[in-house]
Amino acid sequence: MGALPRPAVSAGPHRELVEALHDLHHRAGLPSLRRIAAEAGCSHTTVSHILSSPRVPTWDHLSAVVEALDGDPDEFHRRWLALTSPTPGEVPDVPLVGRQDELALGHGFFRDTGRLLVLQGQAGSGKTRLLEALAAGADRQVLAARCVPLSQGEPLMPLAAVIRAAHRQDGGWVSEALQELPDFVTPSLAVLVPELGEADQSSDVDGAFARHRLFTAACLLLDALDRHRPCVVAFDDLHWADDSTRDFLSFAVGYDQAPPILAAWRIGDPDIGQTADDWRTHTLGLPGVTTIPVGPLEEKESLAQLRWLGIDNPDTARALHQRSGGLPLFTEHLARAADTDALPDRLADLLTQRLRDLPHQARRVADTLALLDRPATATHLPDLTGLTHDDLTTGLHQLADRHLLLRATDAVALGHPLLAQAAREHLLPTERHDHHRRLATALEHHPDAAPSEIAAHWRATGDTHHALPWDVRAAREAERRFALVEAADHWVRALEAWPPSLAALAEPAMTRPAALLRALQALFEVDRPRARGLASMAVQELGDGSATEAALVLKFAAMIANSTGDPESALDRIDRAMALVGPQRSVETVEVLQTRHFLLGAVGRDSEARDVAFETADLCREIGDEAGLRDSLLLLADHAQDAGDRVQVLQYVAAADPGPGLPKGDLLRLIHLAVQRTGLLHSAGAASDAVLAAGRPTLEAAEAWGLDTNRMDHLRNNLCRSLRRAGRLTEARAVVDHLASEIPDHRHPWAHLELAMLELASGHASEALRRARAVEVLPTAHLANDFGVAEDVGEIELWNGVTEAALARGFSLLETTRETDSARYAAGLLVITARAAAEHAPASGQRQDGVADRLGRVLREATEDPFAPLDSVPKRRPLSAQWLGELGRIDGKPDLEAWSTAIRHWDALERPFDAAYCRWRAAQACIELGQATAAARLLRRGLKDAREHVPLRDALSATLRDLTGS
Repeated sequence: MGALPRPAVSAGPHRELVEALHDLHHRAGLPSLRRIAAEAGCSHTTVSHILSSPRVPTWDHLSAVVEALDGDPDEFHRRWLALTSPTPGEVPDVPLVGRQDELALGHGFFRDTGRLLVLQGQAGSGKTRLLEALAAGADRQVLAARCVPLSQGEPLMPLAAVIRAAHRQDGGWVSEALQELPDFVTPSLAVLVPELGEADQSSDVDGAFARHRLFTAACLLLDALDRHRPCVVAFDDLHWADDSTRDFLSFAVGYDQAPPILAAWRIGDPDIGQTADDWRTHTLGLPGVTTIPVGPLEEKESLAQLRWLGIDNPDTARALHQRSGGLPLFTEHLARAADTDALPDRLADLLTQRLRDLPHQARRVADTLALLDRPATATHLPDLTGLTHDDLTTGLHQLADRHLLLRATDAVALGHPLLAQAAREHLLPTERHDHHRRLATALEHHPDAAPSEIAAHWRATGDTHHALPWDVRAAREAERRFALVEAADHWVRALEAWPPSLAALAEPAMTRPAALLRALQALFEVDRPRARGLASMAVQELGDGSATEAALVLKFAAMIANSTGDPESALDRIDRAMALVGPQRSVETVEVLQTRHFLLGAVGRDSEARDVAFETADLCREIGDEAGLRDSLLLLADHAQDAGDRVQVLQYVAAADPGPGLPKGDLLRLIHLAVQRTGLLHSAGAASDAVLAAGRPTLEAAEAWGLDTNRMDHLRNNLCRSLRRAGRLTEARAVVDHLASEIPDHRHPWAHLELAMLELASGHASEALRRARAVEVLPTAHLANDFGVAEDVGEIELWNGVTEAALARGFSLLETTRETDSARYAAGLLVITARAAAEHAPASGQRQDGVADRLGRVLREATEDPFAPLDSVPKRRPLSAQWLGELGRIDGKPDLEAWSTAIRHWDALERPFDAAYCRWRAAQACIELGQATAAARLLRRGLKDAREHVPLRDALSATLRDLTGS
């Protein structure tokens, strides 16, 4: 495979680690992610994160990958320590995200001179971070103390910590304040803080009078400190404070002159005593006391937090938000262990402690809810738990008393998703098995239970016999919802569980060949590499089904082979499918013929493909297959485009319009139609609005269903490309920008290619190059796609100054034009290769002797002229002129006429960036010919066209500055 994309990280130890890893990958011969993962004993996703994510990897995973690549673990351990060890005096920090409403309330508290502000929320909600942010934003000296469980046994320990904090920050500050106060203050406070002086030996903190005197002394000191230097007192984890500390706060709230006090209080913790909770309830109702609830973060806020923690992938971030329930502390711990599904140790300890020593009834309900992993209604709970009504009620009350239960109107669940996970991990294997069997048996009788849920419980018991029919039902249900990833998973599970002796399921009715076919259909749409192994197995089992089923299996197996880089197997399989359908005149024959047409075109056998297209259209008309006829008309449109008949192309595209309304059952076919129609319209020079009209309704309908398939990727590419080339970059980004933080993979190569072109236009040339090269190594499935990828990657390389790679790639691929019908796709790549040759000589300091002759020979020896003017492919005219202009640059003979011709045609096609590029080259030609005024005019108009294309705009500006001196 090629080099992997490198994450954008700051200079320093992190970048040095990244560079060392990628150098190691290069020295190892650029092995694939899956090969490294197999050697390292982890998932390929983990390897991808280590090499391409800005997140700092764990040492366990990093060391395994280094050893798999034959690297030096000691060297990398030193680099990892340099990155992860804290700098002295520097505490890693994640900025406060969200909480704008809470901050506004806090600022209002200070503005209104409130006495006590209490932040209350459950464990992990971010109370401490918000407390720190409010204290820091108050523009006051912060005197902080953290209460711990030990505080409950030591009277006024937190108050002592606050006074000691002031004394340690600046002894003079406290000394000056004490000098202004009555004599009793210092000896009273010295009982708590001996550093202040000699303590009053007669004082008894627990005595009523002495305690009142001590509280008064503390308030007097805090008031004096506040007068000398405005301050704020902050008590974190106040729920752990002793009774005396809470009594002091009640006293301070009623005291006239004292600095504002902030406190954080955990709610929903069963270990907090009733006395403490009663104090909170009473105090929050007092005048001068403000309460701010601190709840979970919203998804967008969690995603912002995770970006600071180095997790940019939106899908990964959303999954972590869902697991953490939006609690920032939980989110942070999960993020630091994002490569594993297990609970981080600290979270596991915290959550398991809350489940410890549950009574029998509460434990049974908790275990049931944990394995169910969703809310359960009161009507279902008796069956699900196996408890009597009285025991169930008791168990629910026991959980509620410990704040472990989340109650809705008619359902209950454990209080947090991670609490449920902790409960599941706490179960012994035998307990887990028994619970799953009871749940599966009970859910089978509940009409609203999801088939996938029942199948999962049976699989958890190891009983695949009972799981099989439920996986089939779950797969069908997922297909109805267009949840194709889920459907594929269920079909594959069903096939894995299918006994060799079982010919067919009776309920639900399903044969193994039919299940194989459905699995291939789903995987072809969403995961073609995974489909490859299944396709090979399906081909070996062809004898078990009907000839029609076998032909369709072969059809999908052929498409999968072609899309994963094996065109020879693809053609062999489709020929076998043709033999099976034989003389049949059916819709299945139409499907096989259409696939054969695509595969012939994919390897450049266009004349054979054209014959198949006409045969398919005739068959559709004969048997009345209207849907198949629409597909076939688009095949004919493709060949009409090759023949130069633009009118015929547009007529075929119009005839294939499915019309208003998008029937749910036809959505996958409609996506296919939209891909073909938008691609043909764009090639035929249609305006971007016409391309949008042909594709956007289908895109929106598919997105409404959450559908994300390979063909959806093609559709996004077509729409984005049309908008980008028309200069409508903001609209283009909206089509593909949701993938911007992801690494290119087999699911979205074409959208990522467009993202790379948009990154280039935005001035992020190096990022564009990393993304483009990651796309380049993925299979393309068609010669036309090969040329398109090479053209775009080549352009990105040229703007990065990487001329040699663009030149070598161009010549390598252009060799195919001598042996196949691929020459019709070659015009754009010929121009890019000529441009690379023109720019390589100055960049490398080497002459390009003979390169123009070599390019000319490629053109002469091609099976057809890719620049031959065709009304159906209007871009050929400007490309032909641009080709001559680039050849002139290679030979040092400026061809102003060629560039002027290209400009005229690009303007007519509303391609502003292409026109601006040609104006730039035309201006350079004018300068060489001594026509400075004309050059300046061309450059200024080019700047107008290129205003959103940063590198092109900069190049035009630089040339204009050189010309005019300003």
